[in-house]
Formats: sequence, C-alpha cells, structure tokens
Amino acid sequence: MRRPEASSPGHDNGEASVFSTIKELRHIDGWLTERELKLLLSYSSKVKKGKVILEIGSWKGRSTLCLLEGAKKNHAKVVAVDTFKGSAEHGDVDTYDEFIANINRHADYGNLEVIRDASENAAQKWNGEISLLFIDGSHKYEDVEKDFNSWEGKVEKGGYILFHDSFPQGWLDVQLFIIRRLFGNDDYNFIKAVDTISVFRKEPRRHRNELRFKFDSPLHEFLHNGIGLSGKEVRRKGRYPDEIFSPRNGWNWALAEYGNFRFPFISYRSRYIKFYIGWLPKGNFGFKSSLNLKGGY
Repeated sequence: MRRPEASSPGHDNGEASVFSTIKELRHIDGWLTERELKLLLSYSSKVKKGKVILEIGSWKGRSTLCLLEGAKKNHAKVVAVDTFKGSAEHGDVDTYDEFIANINRHADYGNLEVIRDASENAAQKWNGEISLLFIDGSHKYEDVEKDFNSWEGKVEKGGYILFHDSFPQGWLDVQLFIIRRLFGNDDYNFIKAVDTISVFRKEPRRHRNELRFKFDSPLHEFLHNGIGLSGKEVRRKGRYPDEIFSPRNGWNWALAEYGNFRFPFISYRSRYIKFYIGWLPKGNFGFKSSLNLKGGY
C-alpha cells in the first residue's frame, strides 16, 4: 500500500471545474466515457465529509482521479483497490507505477488510500462503512459476484453501488449478474444507467407492517436501457396521463406513445392497497404492489 504524494493545487468547484477535469483526464488510458466521468463526479460530490468512496479496479487512475475530484467537495475519502495486474484480456501488465504517477501529476489529494491486493482479500482486512461503491474489476461473472459479495455488506443503508461495463452495451457476464442478483431484489433500487454504468441504491427495508412486493422485470431493463428508451420523453394519453395514481384514488390508466410504439399503463390506489403495471413517464416499465395494514395510502 502506498499513498500518493501531494502535488499542485486542485480545481475550483463549479461547472468550469467539471469541464477542466474531464478534459485533463482524456489522455489517461481507460475506458470511461465523458458522460460516465460526469456521472462519477456527480455521485462522488454528494458523499458527505468523512464518508468513504471505494472503487474496485483503478487501472491507470482515470476513474480514481474523477472520484477524488468529486470527493473534494465534502472532504470524503477515496479507497482504490486493485492488483494493478489487469484482467486476463490485458496480458502480462503492471500499471501501479503509472497509476501513482498520474495521481501525483494531477492532484493535491491527501485523502486517498491505495490497497494493492485482490478485491476479496482486501475486503477481509478492511473495516468500515462505504457510501459509494464503484465496481469495475474483472468482468467475468464469478469475479463480479466475488466483488459484490465481498463488499456490498459494507455499503451503508442509502448508499450507492455503481457497476461499470454493464447496461446497455457492456459485458454480458456483468449484465447477467445484475439481472439475477439486483433486478427484483427488494434491498436495491435501480436508479439509472448512463452509457455502460448502472446505478443502484441500497434502500432501507420497509416497515414490517407493510407487505410489499416489487418486481423489476429483466424485460423492462432491456427495453428501458437496451433499446434506448432510458430518459426519453413519451407522450401519454389517458385519465390522468401525467400521474402514476389518480389524485382521487381509484383507477388510473394511460397509453404511452414513443415513435411507433404504444405502451399501456394502469394503476389503482385505495386506503390500504396500491399497485401499478405498465410504462411510466421517461419510458420505463414497472410493476409494483403494496399493502399497508395500517391504512396510510
């Protein structure tokens, strides 16, 4: 383990800082797109003082520098975990010295811990809570599973887990793992996908008197992200087309139109029960059913 040395002062906060950071990171070898870098900046800048951002897979420092830039805002800590030997497709490499050089060249960051070890080994020795976990190590299914299983228990309630090279045009093994373990998992809420980064939030469990069933269909994720509906405005016609539930309770229905596609939506809400199924605004499909025995809807 080695801590990078201090260097020149960092950037000022604001949009100019973001643009300057993205521009400076382009020459560092890596695979993060400009939109993905901006996403990492956005989420890392929300992590509170003294909290931890941990990334698995740092390569030559492009993502690490991006996370560090965002972490500066609230003085959060960044932990970089990597063997720096790459994955099987990279051959016989060692990027550690280049990683350290890139960190020193661009930053005055003192709040960085570098752990040169396999993710699974590092997790066994590391104690503490994580606010933001960025998984970008080996993309083999079993390795993604090891990374997730090793670290997700350390992510705080309300924290975020980001997967690189996932949806919509990422690695199949990463996509399969996410579909099997996270879609439909009541402990995690899918937030968004930007290029190949998927964002999940670790949600607190619901009150035990509320019987809740939520299903996030893999079909939805394919349509939502795979064919590019994510974040798209759709025209909606119906009873209350801009609402999920009727403001007066009872039934609501709508028809979402996107190009030549027509997507139905229906919902119902009373004092004790609510559910919906179909296409919501922004082009996403969902199915949710909740029962509140105390009667709070």
